[in-house]
Amino acid sequence: MKNLNRNAAHVEGINKVTPVTVGAVGTVSDSSRKRQSNMPGEHEIKELQKAAILGTAYVLRKALMQKVGNVEHGK
Repeated sequence: MKNLNRNAAHVEGINKVTPVTVGAVGTVSDSSRKRQSNMPGEHEIKELQKAAILGTAYVLRKALMQKVGNVEHGK
């Protein structure tokens, strides 16, 4: 976490990084919600969930399209 804080401060001028974990289907733990509520500024859990779900959909789409392509080409 120290390296992440240092790198974020260097790149974006951020003082502290607070981890908030969002599952692949948008689940958020109670501890992540508590940490998020203590962060300065406005942060919407809904936006984090949306990003997680869209990212999961992207990965699945890529994997499934690759599999379909392999089947169509006899691989």
